[in-house]
Amino acid sequence: MTELGFNVSYALSARSICRHCRKYIDKKALRIGQSIPNHYDEDNRGWDNLIYYYHAVCMFKKFDQDKPKDMKIKSPDDISYGFDNLKQEDKKTILELINDANVKWDNLFRQFRCLCAKLSDEDTGAGKTAIVSDFLKKGNAGTGFKGDVYLLMKFLLPGVVKTVYNLNDKDLIKLFSQIFGTNLKAMEEDLEQGDVSETVRVCFDKSKTVTPLKKSALTLQEADDLLTSLSQVTKESEQCKMLTKIVARCTSNDLMMVVRFITHDLGINAKAKYILRGLHPDAYEAFQVSQNLKDVVERVQSNTLHHMPGMEKKEKTDKKTGHDHSKSDGAKQGSSGSSDSVDVGVSKKKTPVKRPTEG
Repeated sequence: MTELGFNVSYALSARSICRHCRKYIDKKALRIGQSIPNHYDEDNRGWDNLIYYYHAVCMFKKFDQDKPKDMKIKSPDDISYGFDNLKQEDKKTILELINDANVKWDNLFRQFRCLCAKLSDEDTGAGKTAIVSDFLKKGNAGTGFKGDVYLLMKFLLPGVVKTVYNLNDKDLIKLFSQIFGTNLKAMEEDLEQGDVSETVRVCFDKSKTVTPLKKSALTLQEADDLLTSLSQVTKESEQCKMLTKIVARCTSNDLMMVVRFITHDLGINAKAKYILRGLHPDAYEAFQVSQNLKDVVERVQSNTLHHMPGMEKKEKTDKKTGHDHSKSDGAKQGSSGSSDSVDVGVSKKKTPVKRPTEG
């Protein structure tokens, strides 16, 4: 019986059809086969699994349409056989497709939502730091986060990297009631039972005017562009127009998280230091020195964090005195201008309603 999974080979003839584009695969062309259970073997007689063939590019297009839990090729190790027998240029093609896919998948807004759900479920600061660190070390493929690290950290720190949207809870309810075709009073009554993001999610699902996307395709970059555009308008008509654009690109869970950005409350109950130390043990201290998140992220990625002005002196002091700066964090929290005084995604009014991560 053939092994479940993926294989790569060169087509022996021009008779196989790509299961994605439905076009014939040319003889000797690079193809990827996916072995799946034989659904014709209803009596479990041990028939061989079925193998569906795809053009290499089409295989990765199919992955984009699959569910998050479906099998994908995230590294050459996910290819059961055939990779070592490929020509060098075809190996390069497969590796480029894998890398491009991992970058795309790590930048998906859905992945960010799942990370926030894990952070919300974790009670300890050290545990939250470990979750962020693990997410960056592994990414979608398990080989490291390939997405935009700065955008990820910016999104995790909406109370620190603060964008002004000139929209409060009542403004949002009013605008979304127009977009959803929902009774304003009904939304206001629902808001009294929970937080504004949950009210928006529920009403989006029930709306007869607009329909949520069934599968999230939003990326961090697209979400950032849309939110930036929203922050640049102040008239109600313009805000409604921008929110309508955002709604058109969202599942109900996407939109709920977008609203949490607007209200600067992700509901993950984490201080800035716990998030930043997931990036690097000294990233929080470096951010206190520079107040420039992008610079800190770039220095972490280039391994030059301790060459930052102010950090070199601190490092020398540490070596001389053995002082652990992390133990003095409590004293710093109350100081003026300290980013640690800002809770990241901590609701001051109510506990955010738990939300699903799929979709």
